[in-house]
Amino acid sequence: MAPEFIQECVRVLNANEAVVMCSPATVLINEDGSPLRYSTQKKGMVDNYGRVWPVTPEKNALLMSADPTDRYSEVLLKTFMALEIYGLIRRSALERTSVMPSYFGGDKIVLAQLSLIGRYHLLSEPLFYRRCHPGQFSYQRSDGPTWFSGKNNHMFVDQLRVLVGYTRAALSAKLTLGQQCRCISAIWQRAVTRGKPLRRLFIAVVE
Repeated sequence: MAPEFIQECVRVLNANEAVVMCSPATVLINEDGSPLRYSTQKKGMVDNYGRVWPVTPEKNALLMSADPTDRYSEVLLKTFMALEIYGLIRRSALERTSVMPSYFGGDKIVLAQLSLIGRYHLLSEPLFYRRCHPGQFSYQRSDGPTWFSGKNNHMFVDQLRVLVGYTRAALSAKLTLGQQCRCISAIWQRAVTRGKPLRRLFIAVVE
């Protein structure tokens, strides 16, 4: 974290009670601290080991929307690395969530729950540096960061758990029927566009 990370996040949270989380921009770095390089061929950030990561900051500005369904959809469809989980979260809001389920992708469930509670605030300043190296859990998973694009066929159970978590979050939140329908639509889009094993299941059920 940059030296001013906490100070800047606290300043935002103190200034606006509607904000449940403040997250600065993130720079992806290698083990030695050098920033990842962008590859036009692979259309992503490449680390020293050849792994490809999404470009940061991600284009998910609607996390700051006043509409909870906008924020929720943005978590599901535009937030890939869940870097916002490293931001500063308002404790009273965090206590209303499941507080990090113990399965891969559980951080996205917390982000989705928070999005239905209040607004995010995304700082433009790069105050957080996320290291990319083989010692990470995401590296140890089969195919590592391919989870971000939903291309790993060995993660069916985890993907299903995440979608169940998303659904519970939407149905338990204080939303209108129309807002809940929008959230369910976002879940469907997430399953179809980024979950290959789940897409196959849905197709089989329809057929």
